[in-house]
Amino acid sequence: MVQRQAAWQTMPRPKISEIPILYEDEHLLAINKPAGVLVVPDRAGRGGLLRTLRQQMELADEQDLRLVHRIDRDTTGVLLLARSADMQRALSDQFQARRVTKTYLALVTGQPAADSGIIDQRIARSGKPGVMRIDPSGKRAITKWRIKQRFCGYCLLECCPVTGRTHQIRVHLQHIDLPLVVDPLYGGAEALLLSQIKPRYKHSSRKEERPLISRVPLHAASVRFTHPARGELVTIEAPLPKDFAATLKQLEKYAPLRR
Repeated sequence: MVQRQAAWQTMPRPKISEIPILYEDEHLLAINKPAGVLVVPDRAGRGGLLRTLRQQMELADEQDLRLVHRIDRDTTGVLLLARSADMQRALSDQFQARRVTKTYLALVTGQPAADSGIIDQRIARSGKPGVMRIDPSGKRAITKWRIKQRFCGYCLLECCPVTGRTHQIRVHLQHIDLPLVVDPLYGGAEALLLSQIKPRYKHSSRKEERPLISRVPLHAASVRFTHPARGELVTIEAPLPKDFAATLKQLEKYAPLRR
């Protein structure tokens, strides 16, 4: 069967403010996950995306809402959820067979010589809780990247992870000396300040400077997959969150790359 691009246009439900819905039908749900939201509850049972969504959507406990894949707590963007066990299995099969195209936007420190590249480096646990590392004995991990926009000292990258290892993009970008601007675990800073990029910035003696962004600047911009029930090729996109978009505007204004 010839696949075609689905032309679905959906609006977020007005009653949902915390977690915007990008697409919804009887088979699946796609949300724009905000920063700071845990996809699964922590060890103390705090957080948990499914519980929050069920409350916001006024779903009964018996109504299925199932995770298909995960993104980190501070990563924003498209996250797919299935509305039945069969749909979860079908979508998961596509992820495992690498038939899903995931595109991320990443703001990094540094200037690569090339405009694009492929990172093929195995990843394993480092021994420190929640931290990964490049390790020849680890699982194979592949990330494709290209420059989307250059700034003075910084770059906006478009990254497409072929595999789906924990912290894959973050670990791979650190490996090629392009750490995320904010990422203390993998070579980035604690925050990005306007004073770091604005010439002749005047510090206030009355209040502490507020960061432009103080979380990992990684955004799942789009996910492309085949709808298991319809056989149509679907692309779901998520707009940049306010802090990420505002940071890019400041970089464009105060740190343009002059050739």
